[in-house]
Amino acid sequence: MTTLTSASANGTVSNGSVQIVSTGGIATSYTVASGGEILAVSGGKVVATTVSNGGSAVIASGGVDSRTVVQAGGVEVVSAGGTATGDTISGTDYLYGTTISTTVASGGDLI
Repeated sequence: MTTLTSASANGTVSNGSVQIVSTGGIATSYTVASGGEILAVSGGKVVATTVSNGGSAVIASGGVDSRTVVQAGGVEVVSAGGTATGDTISGTDYLYGTTISTTVASGGDLI
């Protein structure tokens, strides 16, 4: 488990790893592979990230997600107080917070 508090690009979160993006952190163009998780907490931002089959993204209260692609078999959870904008969902998105301009592609679920 690592915590990101500044800008970082092109990372990979792999099996058994958790990347926390906290205040001041911006994770851009990350890939979340099977068994990996990216977690945006208050003040953290996830941008243009791909969540692969078996990977997960959690946008907690105060976290922001923009232009994430959730592939088939991938999961995103937008918690109460979290915001997702411009995502494309081919996997599953559990929405408890706010979503803006999200596209649910063929085979995708917005719950």
